[in-house]
Amino acid sequence: MTHRLTGFYRFARGVFRSFMVPWMKIDVQGLENLPKDRGYLLVCNHLSNIDAVCLLWVMMKADVPVRIMAKSELFKVPLLGGAMRRMQLLPVDRKSKEPGAILASAAKALRDGECVAIYPEGTLTTDPEEWPMRIKTGAARLALDTGVDVIPFIHWGEQKIMRSGSALIDFRPQRKVSVRIGQPIDLDDLRHDTGSADHHAVDEATARIQRTMIDQVAALRGEDAPQGVWDRKLKKRVEI
Repeated sequence: MTHRLTGFYRFARGVFRSFMVPWMKIDVQGLENLPKDRGYLLVCNHLSNIDAVCLLWVMMKADVPVRIMAKSELFKVPLLGGAMRRMQLLPVDRKSKEPGAILASAAKALRDGECVAIYPEGTLTTDPEEWPMRIKTGAARLALDTGVDVIPFIHWGEQKIMRSGSALIDFRPQRKVSVRIGQPIDLDDLRHDTGSADHHAVDEATARIQRTMIDQVAALRGEDAPQGVWDRKLKKRVEI
C-alpha cells in the first residue's frame, strides 16, 4: 500500500504544477474524509474530458497516487498513453462483454490498499442540465467484493472550461473549479460473503451511490436536484 507519491508520479506532479497552478483555481473541501491507512474507491461525476486532469491534480497535491479507471482508447494515444501506463491508470475496454474482467485489476488494487477512482456513469453525462445520469453497477460491485470505503468525489466547473462534445479548451488563467469529497457511503448492511453475487445488494448499493452523488452535486451547485435520474439510452428521466 502507498498513499504517497513516488517515482514517475512525483515527476508528473511537477509537470502538472507548471500548468495547473496558473490555469485553475480549485476550491477543495473534504480531504479529511480520505482514509490514510487502507484502500478506497472514489466515485466521481463526469462533466468534461478534463475531469481526470483536475482529479489527478487534487490528489497529487494531497500526496495520494490515484489509479483512475479510464477508457482503453486513451492508452493508445502517443505520449498520453505512455504517461497513463507509467502512472498505473487502469484501462477499461467499454466493448468487453466480461464486466468481471474489466473490474478485476481495480479490485486487486483496492485489496492492495490503493486509491482507485471510477466514473460510474461510464461516460460524460448527457443530462440536459448536467446532473449525474444513471450509473452502472461497477462501483457497487467493487465495493461489495473488496469491502473498501466508497468516497464521493464531486466537482463542478470543468464543463465551463471544456464543454462536452467540444475540442475547445479555455486556457485563461484562474478558471474556477469546486471539489467536494464526501464521507463514506454507508453500505455496511449490504456487505456479505457473497459480495457482488448478491444481485439485490448490488442494486441497492448502486441506488445509494446514485442518490449520494446527485444529492452532493445539488449541495455543491446550491440547487434542488430534479426528480429521477437521466437515462442516456431512453433520453428521459426515470426513477432511481
